[in-house]
Amino acid sequence: TGLAELGPPVAGDDVILWHALVGGRPALHRGGFDGGIEPLAADRALSDPTRPVDGRVAVRAWSGQSAEVTLHALDDASDLLPRQAGAPPGPPALSADWLVWPAGDASPSLWAVARADLNQGFQLTGRSGPQRAPHLDGDRLVWLDQSTSPPTLRLFELQTGAETILASASIAPDDFDVRDGVVVWIADEGDGPALYRQALDAGLPSTAP
Repeated sequence: TGLAELGPPVAGDDVILWHALVGGRPALHRGGFDGGIEPLAADRALSDPTRPVDGRVAVRAWSGQSAEVTLHALDDASDLLPRQAGAPPGPPALSADWLVWPAGDASPSLWAVARADLNQGFQLTGRSGPQRAPHLDGDRLVWLDQSTSPPTLRLFELQTGAETILASASIAPDDFDVRDGVVVWIADEGDGPALYRQALDAGLPSTAP
């Protein structure tokens, strides 16, 4: 990968995606598990790719210091542009049915767009502090609410509008993930970090060794 500053990698079934900062400009790269690497849309400044879903990834597309969220096709490099929330976007999350990203200079809200109608979006929450690291698992959205102390890990059902608190703990934005109806996170409750695992439709979390 050379000497560039790298963004977090994401992996699909047969592809690895990441962005590299070269001279302060982000460039999207694609790698295979055989070790091959190629640029994607080399003429555009793209960052923060999501895991691929149906041959597309959500990215932040930059023009100078401003960005918009877009869907990017891996096969032909075409773009589908959803309507923007009118506020600076944070790194997005993508599922088969939804596109979600933090919005605002301090990211106090989350903006959701249904992929069935990319021209329609809505605000999920508008709290007093940062709402970080949205993760989508089907119609379920998990994110970290940093307006509370300690931070709150929240679950929102995009189809029903129901919201649930999963945990209130010292969780960092990079220290949790969601997949196949299960959320895992790392939290330090004073005795050192511990790994927690919880089904999104079940009760209290369990602690893994």
